[in-house]
Amino acid sequence: MSPIWIVIGKVLGALVDVLTPHIRELLEKWLYDLYEKALKTDNPADDTLIEFLAALLRIELSE
Repeated sequence: MSPIWIVIGKVLGALVDVLTPHIRELLEKWLYDLYEKALKTDNPADDTLIEFLAALLRIELSE
């Protein structure tokens, strides 16, 4: 993985850690909704992108 992605991941992770619970909850809900929709498409890139975003933001997705 490129060093820039590692830095971006660390910065995003640090920002998510200091979000208010309400904003974090909204962000998680948004990602869950996107993931649900991505799973319904035939394009595996949709799933991968949402899984990548969730990993960067330290949000667990369940299938």
